Amino acid sequence: FSPVRGAAQSAEVIRMMDYIVLAEQAGLNVQKYLMELSDQLAIISATNYMDTEILQQGEAAARLYAHPLVCMNYAACLMKQRKYGSALHYLAVAWHQDKRNHMLATNIARCHFELGDDKLAEAFLDRALQLNKDYGLALQLKATILLNKGDIESQNKAVEYVFKSALDTWNHVSVRHFNSIAAIMED
Repeated sequence: FSPVRGAAQSAEVIRMMDYIVLAEQAGLNVQKYLMELSDQLAIISATNYMDTEILQQGEAAARLYAHPLVCMNYAACLMKQRKYGSALHYLAVAWHQDKRNHMLATNIARCHFELGDDKLAEAFLDRALQLNKDYGLALQLKATILLNKGDIESQNKAVEYVFKSALDTWNHVSVRHFNSIAAIMED
């Protein structure tokens, strides 16, 4: 069963799927291939390098096998390209199989946030933080949502998330959060 198979497919991805199936018939160790492909997708999502062939393999493998790590890391590549709706599709497939993964829940929340659905984003962030209360990226996104609400109660709650997130993750979002808090305090 693969809930991803029915989605529209490009000719390149169809060829890649055929290639993977032929390789599997010729003795390809599918589990090893999926783990190595998942690693390659994770590297691509973390860098500025986009390898079209690896992305096509990622999409093909996600459609053929619906492996949660391949789906999650392929979705991360889509998120990097700001294709949040498409990414959400693959993340949902992975979530169906692995509801104990705080990074997966955070990525789903990020897609919902980017698509303008803060309520669903918060629900997945709450789940991510249940699974790992110190996960910096989930704490950051929760702080962003609370700061965006604009009311004093939400802003006060956001301060806790900002400080907790800074202990785990420090990046441009952290700086923006601290600048927002400083502005609030000046008012």
